[in-house]
Amino acid sequence: MPTINQTRSFGARLIWIAFGLVGILVLFSVAQWSAEETFLRSVPVLSYPFGLVVAGCALGVLHKWGEALYFVKDQISERLSMVPLTGFLLLCLGVGIGIRWLWVSLFPAPLHADGLHYFKLALALDQGHEYRSETGDLAYWPPGYPFFLYVALRLLGPYTWVVTVLNLVLFSVSVPLAYAVGRWIEDGRTGRLSALVLVVWPNYVASAGLGSKEMVMVPCLLATLLLYFRSRSAEHISNAIVLSLAAGLVLGLASLTHPSFQLFPVVLLAYELLSCCTSRSFLGLPVLLVGMALVIFPWALRNHEKLGHWVVISDNGGDVFYRANNSLANGTYVPEGQTTLPEDEVQRNRVGYQLGKRWIASHPLQFLWLAERKLTFFLGDDGVGVYESMKRGLGITGGPYLVFRAAASAYWFLIWMSILNTMRQHWRTVTPLRPELLTLMLSFLFLLPIHTVFETDSRHHVPVIGALAVLSAVFNRPRVNLRP
Repeated sequence: MPTINQTRSFGARLIWIAFGLVGILVLFSVAQWSAEETFLRSVPVLSYPFGLVVAGCALGVLHKWGEALYFVKDQISERLSMVPLTGFLLLCLGVGIGIRWLWVSLFPAPLHADGLHYFKLALALDQGHEYRSETGDLAYWPPGYPFFLYVALRLLGPYTWVVTVLNLVLFSVSVPLAYAVGRWIEDGRTGRLSALVLVVWPNYVASAGLGSKEMVMVPCLLATLLLYFRSRSAEHISNAIVLSLAAGLVLGLASLTHPSFQLFPVVLLAYELLSCCTSRSFLGLPVLLVGMALVIFPWALRNHEKLGHWVVISDNGGDVFYRANNSLANGTYVPEGQTTLPEDEVQRNRVGYQLGKRWIASHPLQFLWLAERKLTFFLGDDGVGVYESMKRGLGITGGPYLVFRAAASAYWFLIWMSILNTMRQHWRTVTPLRPELLTLMLSFLFLLPIHTVFETDSRHHVPVIGALAVLSAVFNRPRVNLRP
């Protein structure tokens, strides 16, 4: 019988390998999707060998020049460590807010699509109306982001520019959180580099003016992870309970914003299993669930009173599930499926799941093809902010749009090159066994099964860019750390 430590080590290696394989798939998908979208649209099948060639060349670069790339990252983090911490964070916030405000000024896209729906819901709350969509649905749209917007509208007034201000506030919270997670996992140099990676992330910059619930998710996920990590290392049980409860409250807000994160406690359970067992093991998880329930249950109770059925957060899952799994589906958003769903939102949710499951059972090969396409959309692009701001928002399709879109994809590609390079360098060390690092990896892996079933695009990986920023910054060479 394998020991607990052997089982833990096996699980850690398994996560390490799975995340590495996903990283390689990202390199392939970026090249394949970019080729399909630009010069191989008429013969998309040729984009697959192109993706294989580019991914193979990228891995060859890491094998031959990985040490040089490692050295460059090490030098950057070394230079950053020379700046006083307060000045560094203020500089990050100043630069980050400045380039985001400049982007919105250059490309002032109007609110549209989901962002417009969320703004109208928040505006209705500000005007004293109940939470109800224009079509009369009471629980179709998850309420988290409209609640955040409602608070901002109450403070600043019923103006669309409030969306940008809220995004800048959320960004200003995310940067110190990224630093704190990086420092907690490794050291202050890693924390600084994590913050910088997030500040200049092109897609994050280009999303500054969008009504996007993912902007709420970035700081919420970082805060949840940091609070939970700290709770497990707290000296006193009372402090551990407070930190776990706070993590649950934040994760509850995140779940109200993005309902799939109701399942995120599974990731934290894995963290507990990967960590060394102590007398306090598994204490934090029940407390975290209590915190989530304190936030979510009042909304679930409201839905039951309004609809006569238990709807925990939202009832759009069946609609989305069916639109993603029918003969008209293409892997990303389509307005409707083959069959028109009932108008009643509760029935629409139930029937949507039924029809989607029935279609998957009768079309297994087509479902697998759709799953592959969904992974391509999820992993192979990071330019949704550029697309929504420029092309969809303002109709800009020329050279500037292509340049910014390419820059966003290139940055995404380089992030994963950095992650894969450090994973390769430390494959045989004890680093893979560090549970916090593995939890960051699981935060991303957690999304994959969800988005191989439901419709997806690149915006759905935005909630975890904070975790990816930290992963791209870790594994600096050990030095004397003079500054926090």
